[in-house]
Amino acid sequence: GTLGAKGYFELKLKDLRAYPPLKSVVYQHMREFGNTVVSLHMIQVSLTLIESRETILAAPYLGLTPHTLFDEPSTSPASTSPLMMNVQRVGNYLLNSGQAKSTSAFQELNKNAWYADSIYRPPVESGSMFSFCLQRVSTMLDAVRYEWAPIGGSENGIMAIDHSFEFYRIWSALQFLSCLPPTDGYALQELFGDGYVWAGCTIIYFLRQRERFEVFDFCYHIHRVRMALQTPEDPVLCVDT
Repeated sequence: GTLGAKGYFELKLKDLRAYPPLKSVVYQHMREFGNTVVSLHMIQVSLTLIESRETILAAPYLGLTPHTLFDEPSTSPASTSPLMMNVQRVGNYLLNSGQAKSTSAFQELNKNAWYADSIYRPPVESGSMFSFCLQRVSTMLDAVRYEWAPIGGSENGIMAIDHSFEFYRIWSALQFLSCLPPTDGYALQELFGDGYVWAGCTIIYFLRQRERFEVFDFCYHIHRVRMALQTPEDPVLCVDT
């Protein structure tokens, strides 16, 4: 039953649980990495909101509509930009009527209007800072990709089962230990928050091990056993389900 499955994995991982730097080094580094990923995502969301707000505010002055928002910008915004057209119309009227005291001022005004149009007009291809950072993470994982996600080389030529160094197995063990009752009075989630979970999910994603993790994860296995046996009298492994 679930107690037997839990006891089996707990016994198998007792050495890892007693590893002295497990919390101070392993979980701490995972927490820092995961918090960095989440922080970058939050920054990207904020940047997207700011860009959207600026585009909405500038659209009437630039002549932008939902249908023309991402069209290729013309070489001369004077033909499509209400800002440029109004500035030129006012300037030409004052110059032709002789009321302008300085022609250089209107030339400078046209130049500033052109500059404002160029910096507030949304680019056709806008890059994502978060996507760039995730690409850097994937590149950094290349140094350990063969070790954490080996192709072949197992006892059966397909997948290592009994002795595996793949990351999803390591993360499965770390996740299982994080669900056990604390031994020092503080649960891992209280000490490290959700950062280490984000780190594990990010690395598994870039190593393309999600399917293997979902099939062989220790917690998933215990949960499936519990659901199959329908034994509510067994204690729940995780504090929060």
